[in-house]
This record gives sequence, C-alpha cells and structure tokens, in this order.
Amino acid sequence: MKLVRKLIVGISTIALLVMTFVSATYAWFEINSRASVENFRFQVHGGPGFLVSIDNVNYYNDLSLVQMEKAMLTSFDASKYVLADDGSEELSTVVQGEKKILTDTEIHELVNTNLKLLPATTNDGRTFRDQYGGTINVTSGDFVQFSVYFKTTSDIKADDTAYSIYLSGETQTNDKGEAVEPTMITDVTPAELNDKYVRLSADMNLVQAEKLIDDSIVKKVKSKTRSNGDSVLVYSANAVRLSITESVPEKYDIVDENNNPVIDEETGETKQGIRYVVNPNSTLLYELNDTINLNTDLGSYATDYTGGKSAEELNQMITPEGTILEDENLALYCSRFNAMYTYYNNLKADAPITHISYQSKPNTIRDLSNKDVITTIKSGEGSKLLTFRLWLEGWDADCFDGLKYGVRVKLAFGSHKSD
Repeated sequence: MKLVRKLIVGISTIALLVMTFVSATYAWFEINSRASVENFRFQVHGGPGFLVSIDNVNYYNDLSLVQMEKAMLTSFDASKYVLADDGSEELSTVVQGEKKILTDTEIHELVNTNLKLLPATTNDGRTFRDQYGGTINVTSGDFVQFSVYFKTTSDIKADDTAYSIYLSGETQTNDKGEAVEPTMITDVTPAELNDKYVRLSADMNLVQAEKLIDDSIVKKVKSKTRSNGDSVLVYSANAVRLSITESVPEKYDIVDENNNPVIDEETGETKQGIRYVVNPNSTLLYELNDTINLNTDLGSYATDYTGGKSAEELNQMITPEGTILEDENLALYCSRFNAMYTYYNNLKADAPITHISYQSKPNTIRDLSNKDVITTIKSGEGSKLLTFRLWLEGWDADCFDGLKYGVRVKLAFGSHKSD
C-alpha cells in the first residue's frame, strides 16, 4: 500500500477530483441562490442582491467554468498568467518574449496539468508546509487557490443594503424554488467496488470521539494502540481542508517612477487606486467530516500540544487497553495521539514526517450549524475579495489515497440581510 499517493486534481469543478473518472458527477458552489457543475460546466450564481467577478470589472450572476479556471491560474502564478484589466477577461502569458492570449482549451489543460493536491498542513489557512517541514506556496500547485470578488447589486450607499455570507450546512431553496444540497465533502468510489478501507500495517494511535451525556464534558476521546494488520476505516475526503480569507478594499495614492504623486488634470487632486488588503483575522478554517461515509475523526495535527501533562503522563495514556482522555485537543493536536504521525513514522522510520510545532493550535470549524459569517458586503462600499484554498491535511490519518478515485466537494453558501 502506497501511503498518500499523489492525488491529481482535475480542477474543472473547484476541487472535484472525479472528472477524469466519473463524468456524470457534479459539485455545487452556492452563493445565496444556486450554482452547479454539470459534467464539464461550472457556474457561480450571485443570487438576489449579489454579483460576483474574477477581475473586479465585469460582474455577473454567473461565473463560467473557464472564468473560474482563469482565477485558479492567476492565483497559481500571477507572474506567469495575467488577467486583462480592460474588461476583456483575456488571460495571457509570455512565450519566447511575445504575449500570447490563451484559448479556453489551453487554460483547461494548464489547470489540469499544474494544480494538484499533495499532503500539506497549515495553522492559519494561508501559509503551508509539506510533510517534511518545508514551506510550500501556491506556485507549487500542491493546494488549490482561487479568488472571487463579491459586491451588492446596488452601488448606491443610500440604498443601505447589506448581506452576510456564510457556508451553509443545510438544504436550502434557491430563487427558482429548487432544493440545493448543503456543503458536502465525500469520497468518490464507484458503488460496485469493495475497497472502502485501507488496511494499515504498522502500529498507530487511534483516537475515537464519543459523545457523552455529561454536559460538562461534551466529548471524551478514547486512545488505544492498534496492532499490526488491524483494519482501520479511512476516507480521503476527511483529510480535505478548506480556508476562506477576506480581503478588503483600501485606497492609495498613485505615484510615478520618481515617487511623485500623479495629479488628475481635471480635479487637480492626486489620483487614487484601490488595492485589496488581507484581513488577517478573517481567515476561517473548515475541517468537515465525510457526511456520506464514516466520520473517522482520527486526529488532525502533530503539534506540541500537551494539555499541561508531562511527557511521562502522556506516554502512560498510550496503552493496549485504551485510555479515556478528557481533553479532545489531545487527540486532535498532540503528536503522541495523532494517528497519521505515529502510523507513518512507525512504518517509515527512515523517512519520518515532521513533528509540527505551532505557536497556536489551528482552530477549525467542524460544524456549519452556527453559520459563521465569511464576509459582509454593503451597497456603496465597493467589493470584498474572498480567497478560497483547498488542501489535503497530511497529518490527518485519512490522508491516504485509499479509495483511488479522489474526493467530491460541494460548497454551498447561504446569506441573510444584515443591519
């Protein structure tokens, strides 16, 4: 069994990894109203009150597949792929010193060639490391990134309209009265196949969450050592992570090559431009279990978290009989109880994955019922820029290509009017 085989992302549908294998499947990217990917079509629908854009010039109710692929390529390598700012939405590159406008077919091929999912980790949803501690960025193609501008349909401040957007975990009804499925991350395996689990061949610390009646302790986590040859259900979809980062518009003075202000001849004032500044406190990290298959919940990170316990106390908790842990974070963030970390390093002692030391634990959203607001857009205040990143959490025990066919991601966004 090859551990964490390379997962090639056929990015024709955000992060849907099945187009090459199962052309009839589809994913949804929902914003307030409806959006769907049907076979090789991809659309983003703004819905009532919303418009979306990839260049902040042209705004639509719908974004096509090729528009989204352009957004992915410009995020992948902005120095190589340039989106026109004249409203044409042409994507160009330089070939042998000459500017070349890329065709839709070329864009699609570039996306499928360059973008892939490989094991990575992050504690802030913006900076990433590989399994051996090396820093990786978006130009590696190891994670998928794209950005979309959001704004209200009205640019008039006096209209006083505002919408808050959140990732939806519930079935909704769109503006056409059709049912829209909630956000969903599932494994893709043909129904007739039987290989729905990976047989692990080295000791690992398996952690299982158990809900308790006692309100003072919402969950306790049971840790026990699995012996060689035990079968443990793992689903690659449970290792998929999503982060969403908000950037807000900021005006700046335009200067010439000598750093002198550029004056507008009509107004006599300094010309101003708009740039988008990342709100560092806005990034939300999502860690959602496979809602169709098994919620394995095997642990997600290999960090320094100890819960205040000594090394000796932690070692004593790892017993064949199993120990009840009152701190769920021990299972999720402590390397001694991290299934992937212990399993991989027992199996490959000559090339162990790295213990990750974070100054702060990754805080992930695991339940969408709270409707955590991603961004709020208001009439007359310009657009917001949302950057989406998808990756495989390499320290999660489900980070195996056990099902061979990848994962399917459905993203659904709800909204409500804000004061």
